[in-house]
Amino acid sequence: MNGIIYKLKCKSTDDFYIGSTKNLNKALQNIKCLVKQGRNTPLFDFIRNNGGMDNFEKSIILYCDNDKLDNFKQQQINLLNPSLNIRIPLQTRREYNIKNREKHNAYKRGRKIECIYCNKIYARDSINRHYKTKKHLINKAKHEIKIIVV
Repeated sequence: MNGIIYKLKCKSTDDFYIGSTKNLNKALQNIKCLVKQGRNTPLFDFIRNNGGMDNFEKSIILYCDNDKLDNFKQQQINLLNPSLNIRIPLQTRREYNIKNREKHNAYKRGRKIECIYCNKIYARDSINRHYKTKKHLINKAKHEIKIIVV
């Protein structure tokens, strides 16, 4: 029985986080250190913006075996519905993708670039490949000739 399921609750709001660890003091020290370093995650940003770790109550929800830690954490997350947990234990990649599909699509839409010579839209990560194509080089040459002639 080394595993611990714990709860970090903000004193000024009703927001809280459910975590699991084998060593509670080490886990809390790690969170405090990452918050101080400026690590950008929703949890650490929330802690930083709401008074730091001093503004959070720490409580132990239950003790369990290490091999059942993820199962019990999942059970507590489903039961308590914490507002600060982003990553869900035992969640498959497919479940995560379905849940976050809109967020990913919005991110991809924001990463589009229009080629001024070809008048087409390309993904930011493939625009350099497009610049090397014959089609782009021909359109670029035609565009440059138009500027010189005018």
